[in-house]
Amino acid sequence: MGRYRGLQLAVFILLGDRCRRCGIKDRRVFVVDHARGDGAKHRRALGGKGGGPKFWIDVLRRIARDPGAFQLLCANDHMKTEWQRRRHPPRRA
Repeated sequence: MGRYRGLQLAVFILLGDRCRRCGIKDRRVFVVDHARGDGAKHRRALGGKGGGPKFWIDVLRRIARDPGAFQLLCANDHMKTEWQRRRHPPRRA
């Protein structure tokens, strides 16, 4: 297992190793969701890239600091979540 896959697996395990919504355990369909909807901001901070070793190391660090920053979703539930966020964005105080 390469470094990238090991980091990805560590993130999956820390986030419960199952979809937070439906409970599916198929790692092939997992998506690490920015629970607060700040994924674009996170990718910009990393130079516009997501998914490589630098991303996964940063996710591990962020989980250590703030366990609620991410959630593990399956691809279907991630699409539903994104649709909901875009259709009904949270109100800012």
